[in-house]
Amino acid sequence: MQKLIKDFSHIHFVVLVLFLSLNFKLNAQYNAETLFAEIKKTFNNLKSISFNFLSENNPNLKGNIKAESGNKYYIKMAERHIISNGKLVWNYSLNDKKVIINEIPNNDSEFSIENFFFSFLNNYKPKDLKKEASSGKGFSYLLTLVPSKQNSGNNINSIQLEINQKNLMISTVLINYGNFIDKWNIDNLELNPKIKSEIFSFQPSKDMEVIDLR
Repeated sequence: MQKLIKDFSHIHFVVLVLFLSLNFKLNAQYNAETLFAEIKKTFNNLKSISFNFLSENNPNLKGNIKAESGNKYYIKMAERHIISNGKLVWNYSLNDKKVIINEIPNNDSEFSIENFFFSFLNNYKPKDLKKEASSGKGFSYLLTLVPSKQNSGNNINSIQLEINQKNLMISTVLINYGNFIDKWNIDNLELNPKIKSEIFSFQPSKDMEVIDLR
């Protein structure tokens, strides 16, 4: 169970890509600091997000995330749905017809979807910006971010975002944990989409096994 939670927590880091799907000036010349500054402009207005994700490390971690500020999110995968209304989390296994209900921790030091989705820029700073040749596609930007504080609590050494030079959209996200690297692919990214509030709640049916850990 702990490994499963850890795997799903890795998904949340994928939200870092949302900050680079912005309306940049295509002719602008960037360094790490100026590109990061542009990211912050849009981040300050972020209220909701939706995108598809795929982990190259674990192909089973594939699906869609919809989230709103206030710790509300819906992670949909082929065999599992994880839903939060801001207070409770439902972790539903479709194969087992089992749902685990738990409360979102109030302790800021605990893992929080809200911290990653809507407060991440406060915890990272730009370190480096490079260009990498892409065969037949010009080049890509490689923006490296590092934690602002040494004791970030999540064991992340750095995060590298690969950005297409032509449209300045993210193609991959690499999360460096020191002893291994998580690689994610992103598509169908939407910033501030309108999301129906009912998707952030879950009502178990009578044929489901319910494990209530509240």
